[in-house]
Amino acid sequence: MPPRAPRSIADAAAGTVRGVLVTAFFAVILAFANLLQLLTLLLLPFSRRRFLRANTAIARTLLTRLAGLAERLHRLRVVLSGETLSRAENALVLVNHQSSIDINCVFSFAWRHQRLGELRWFAKAPLARVPGIGWGLRFLDTIFVTRAWEQDQRTIAKVFERMKQADLPFWLLLFPEGARQTPSKLAESRAHEARLGLPPLGVLMLPRTRGFVATLSELSDRTQAVYDLTIAYPGGTPTLWDLLCGLVRSVHLHVRRFPIAELPRTEAELEAWLFQRWREKDELLVSFEAQGHFPGAEE
Repeated sequence: MPPRAPRSIADAAAGTVRGVLVTAFFAVILAFANLLQLLTLLLLPFSRRRFLRANTAIARTLLTRLAGLAERLHRLRVVLSGETLSRAENALVLVNHQSSIDINCVFSFAWRHQRLGELRWFAKAPLARVPGIGWGLRFLDTIFVTRAWEQDQRTIAKVFERMKQADLPFWLLLFPEGARQTPSKLAESRAHEARLGLPPLGVLMLPRTRGFVATLSELSDRTQAVYDLTIAYPGGTPTLWDLLCGLVRSVHLHVRRFPIAELPRTEAELEAWLFQRWREKDELLVSFEAQGHFPGAEE
């Protein structure tokens, strides 16, 4: 089911107005959330755990309402398939990265499992400086990475140590491909696959393994499972503006759960494990393009 196309100039104008109004509304909500987060700084000198609990509660309350509102407002159909998940376990969530609205899909996924407030992210370092979104992520112990591994390794270790000390529930979100797919990035990925002697993937880019391995090395004793979440958009990949204007009809989310106890332990084995999961995810997406749905979730 492809994104809706405006049927006339009037429809296009109405979509633009809707997009502007929704953007303004979300900006106001985000500013309000940032204000509440600033107030939680009063807790920080006394207890970092209480500071993080307060910010988790703010994220859970506001994002839960925004996720539900976004789906109703845009008449977005979310089709969920795959395994049933426990709502009481910590997990590393691996997601393919196609569009700027992938994070909205993750919000919908976490909302349905009542874990929206517990989401933690790996994110690009420049995002930390973006007013509103970046400021808010700072209060949630987001792991901002630069792709300079020596620096990122220190950053990851510090954040993981704070997570251990706080001992709060979490879903840690990782886009192993590292960036949204573009023709140039896809070409770089195919060249890297050739250098490694790997058969080329069909639609995905090769995952980067360092963040994945570092996470399991540091947090495996506090993580019960890895969730492999695959996002697909019928009819092609939409933009954020498509979503804001109400042009996206549906998204499909398919999840597989892998218990931590069943994962390998060495770095080389974990890299091979992630490559295999990505190959299976790639085959799943190729099948989706042909069938229009994931297994167990017919349109």
